[in-house]
Amino acid sequence: MTITIFMPVLNGASFIAEAIASIEAQTSPDWRLCVLDGGSTDGTLDIASARCEADSRVTVQSAPDDGQYPALLNGILSTDCDHVGWLNADDLMPPWAVAEASRAFAETGADWISGLPSLWDSEGRLRAVYPLARRSRRLIRAGWYHDGLLGCLQQESMFFRKRLIEGMSAAERDEVTGHRLAGDFALWRAFARQARLMAVPVVLGGFRRHGQNRSLLDGQSYAEEVSEMGGKDFPGFVARKIRSVHDYLAAIGSLKAARKSAEMLAREGE
Repeated sequence: MTITIFMPVLNGASFIAEAIASIEAQTSPDWRLCVLDGGSTDGTLDIASARCEADSRVTVQSAPDDGQYPALLNGILSTDCDHVGWLNADDLMPPWAVAEASRAFAETGADWISGLPSLWDSEGRLRAVYPLARRSRRLIRAGWYHDGLLGCLQQESMFFRKRLIEGMSAAERDEVTGHRLAGDFALWRAFARQARLMAVPVVLGGFRRHGQNRSLLDGQSYAEEVSEMGGKDFPGFVARKIRSVHDYLAAIGSLKAARKSAEMLAREGE
């Protein structure tokens, strides 16, 4: 099984070399990387092209586009691939990500998987790993997973089958590509209409907080786009109570999953 990782980028020279290096450091050789450059002018293309020349598994497509979501969907649909990862040019992937994602796909037959949400700092150090939660397919479809309620589904931790993109309606694709920031919120809702999100008890990727993240600097605009798309909303104190219960159940689920994984490893070692 080969996993094709797509990396949409525009003027990401500050971090893209490290993002690509994190993919090149995979313990599994069965990956491809497709850098989708939107017309960078800061040296991003030179960095990506150098890695393309050094490793045939890296390809670069460069042309002005209408934003990261149109570039991502068009890139996936125009590429011969099946299992897909998506990493932004300022984020990071641990060395075992491709191997563990491949294993999860093979063992579960899932179309859509997610690992433990994680946070990295500007120096590339892993700073936080959050509890595993089995995300409700029904609540994803209903728009409960965003910062104002149950928390965002971490894009950097996701892997999925290309057929989920192919199975989206024209209206669903338009909703994803029509939003500058919160297209991922629309994408996960569209996926949940086709498949269940399978939680895997391991870090598969993480968000790198470095002070210039678009989603942090323009968080209010992201929230407004979520609201436009029908994100579920409750008064503040009610939302906090719902989030508290959800996170408690997530912690319990994480402990159960860890115990199950330990039992599986013990059996493999017998």
